[in-house]
Amino acid sequence: MLAVSLSVLAWCAGRLAVVDSSLGYDEAVYAIGGQSLVTGAGGADYPVYRPIGMRLLAAPGALLGGDETAFRLFSVGYSLLCFALFWRLGRQVAGAAAATLAMATLATSGELQRRAAELLSDLPALAPVFVLLALLVRELERDGGPARRLLAVAPLAALAFYLRYGSTLILLAVAAAAAAVWWPVLVRRWRMVAATGGLFALCMLPHLVHAAVATGSPLGIVRAAHDAAGRRYVGEGLAYLWQYFPDKPAGPFVALLALIGLCSGLAHLLRLRRERVAEHRVVAFLWLAAVLHTLAIGLDVHGQARFVFFGTFLLALLGARAVVVAVRGAAGRAVLELALPAALMALFLAERAHDDAREHADRSRRIDAVMRAAADVVRAQGHGSCAVLTTMEPRVAWYSGCEAWPMPKRNAAAAIARLRASSTAQRFVVLFAKARREPTGALRAELLEGLVLPPVAQLADAAGVLGDAEVYRVR
Repeated sequence: MLAVSLSVLAWCAGRLAVVDSSLGYDEAVYAIGGQSLVTGAGGADYPVYRPIGMRLLAAPGALLGGDETAFRLFSVGYSLLCFALFWRLGRQVAGAAAATLAMATLATSGELQRRAAELLSDLPALAPVFVLLALLVRELERDGGPARRLLAVAPLAALAFYLRYGSTLILLAVAAAAAAVWWPVLVRRWRMVAATGGLFALCMLPHLVHAAVATGSPLGIVRAAHDAAGRRYVGEGLAYLWQYFPDKPAGPFVALLALIGLCSGLAHLLRLRRERVAEHRVVAFLWLAAVLHTLAIGLDVHGQARFVFFGTFLLALLGARAVVVAVRGAAGRAVLELALPAALMALFLAERAHDDAREHADRSRRIDAVMRAAADVVRAQGHGSCAVLTTMEPRVAWYSGCEAWPMPKRNAAAAIARLRASSTAQRFVVLFAKARREPTGALRAELLEGLVLPPVAQLADAAGVLGDAEVYRVR
């Protein structure tokens, strides 16, 4: 059944990977990072707050040509590894039936299918986390307390961090949940716990040194990453999930299973106060980690469905476990009679979700057509030594091959002066009529004073979302 679930996910994500849609904002940044790792050029366009591990994951796609399909097919592979390790965790803590049910339900999510095919850090960074959870459960539930294998938690946690700096909140939630559930064990084996913490600190030392050099503070990169995903107000992420639930973060069927898991996990947590048994401890640990992380993300970060995949996976697993326990007493014949229709329904729902995901990819391709056309104009006239000022800097940088500079929020004259002072031979500004963060009013007028008129190219936006594009040379 694991092979069936992975095959469905591979088929859905693989088809999305070969759709000719532009790289998204974050995908373009990681693609630039991977290419710069391979070629040695363009590293300045990879922001310091982006995880260094994603440069490594993007590098194979750059080696194989650097087009969208090359990057995304490798992303599908990373995502399938994440799903397989999640199933392994589920089998250990909830049984094979619950793990398979959770996997089959997750396959019905168009959001997960789409993200599995994109060059993003969310799913790859969860792979070591799922191994870490399985190891923690095994060692902390071990008779006599954790053995030396607990030390492996340290490099796994560090790997999750290096793949996604946002994993910090996941690791904190896991640590808090483990302390709440297994505090007596941790105190009794404090030397092993301290050794694991020391090894983790050693694994983090290269990052802390790099951050101190790059930003002036060992925590500077983490702070920059937090600011980049920062909220407009406290609880923005929770408001986003409330507004789009149950479609976000993973669709109505995953949402239903997660709600069952939310209630079931709370019941086990409450029973843990009276019955200190392994079953309650394990479920309470996973529930606490999922809920603490989801709340932390929802309160501290802006709304994105993929930011709460960790909690979604775990709560879906706990919901699947509760469903399997509820039907455990059913007659085998009745279960078999329901199995085939249920499997066919799951495949049907996965296909419907896949159609929605493909429609989203097609819509993105139509929307991005004017951006790619503008980037092509810059590429054709830039001759390899060029810089461009734009609100879509990573994407225009990737498709034009030029350095990309962010559009100023004020003082356009100073931004143009800095652009003129750059070492590039050709300098451009790309403006979109309707895109977010585009200069308007006096700022736009000040910007136009430093440009050669008329524009090099005026490009119509057939989709009507970004608006018509204008490509200017800098005077």
